[in-house]
Amino acid sequence: MVDFQRRGKVNQKEWNDFYIAFVTHFENSDSEPRDGVLDEAEIKKSLEDIPDFMDIISSSNRADYLKEIMETLTARTQVTRGDGKLSLNLNEYVFLRRAAIAWKQCSGQNGFIAKS
Repeated sequence: MVDFQRRGKVNQKEWNDFYIAFVTHFENSDSEPRDGVLDEAEIKKSLEDIPDFMDIISSSNRADYLKEIMETLTARTQVTRGDGKLSLNLNEYVFLRRAAIAWKQCSGQNGFIAKS
């Protein structure tokens, strides 16, 4: 994902772009105590810059749509955390953020993805 040109290596610009687009949002949203994972409230905070995506999640017919998404993404790792608290690590968060950014880019193009 960082190697946008798929050359098998990452230059400084690619790393900086990735860091700004994903890691800084993750780090800035991880409230005290910083535990390296984001809970549901922290996920909402981290996606504030993609308001259309959060609006769709909030207006869904499903009451806990964001929670469902988080459960799907954490299914592989939740058992190992053992605390029973639903959260996303950086890898899972990057997957969610990529999907939100892709949705935002596609939904604005010729109505291919509806906002309802």
